[in-house]
Amino acid sequence: MKYNGTLVAVSDMERSKDFYKTVLGLNVETDLGANVILTGGIFLQTLETWRNFIGKDETTFYNHVMELYFETDDFDGFVEKLCTVKLVHPPLEQSWGQRVVRLYDPDGHIVEVGENMRIVIQRFMDSGMTIAQTAVRMDVPEDYLKKSLIRPEKSSQIQKMLTDLTAEQEQIAQQLADLRAQGREKTVLFKQLFTKKLSNLNIIEYIKNADPEKL
Repeated sequence: MKYNGTLVAVSDMERSKDFYKTVLGLNVETDLGANVILTGGIFLQTLETWRNFIGKDETTFYNHVMELYFETDDFDGFVEKLCTVKLVHPPLEQSWGQRVVRLYDPDGHIVEVGENMRIVIQRFMDSGMTIAQTAVRMDVPEDYLKKSLIRPEKSSQIQKMLTDLTAEQEQIAQQLADLRAQGREKTVLFKQLFTKKLSNLNIIEYIKNADPEKL
């Protein structure tokens, strides 16, 4: 099973499309009239068709039981755009240090926008706190902080390196097995391959256990 996204019923499709585009920067990927798919996996459904789908006429907006959650790298810049938007509460700082603001969409669905957690972590680190101190301050495991500090592009590079090394290890293992089958364990080639295998193993273990910021 695959989760595809979140659907919200709206009373005025054009007004909602404008809100999600203007305030949150979401574009329309597919517009089927009564159903609109936005970037990020959010679906808008006209209230009339939604009621037909669920077989219920009673629908309540402003129910305060769920929210759509977003993160942004430019929290201050986002807040500046909210002068005409109805807020659930003004910007505030959570106990773990993340600044957030909650607002209503045109139909009263709650939208939360918070700082990118990587930026929150980096702010504490830049103040001179260690990873251990930051973990205590934010009440999160140190491993969570280490993983969060890796930028997406860096994480991709590290993963590719591990994938390539693992593939090379499999090739070397097969070559060593073939040489053993041929009774060539004492050859220079066997020794070179075996040394390379040990070297790769050490590199793989180092990458897996090292501080991400030192890679």
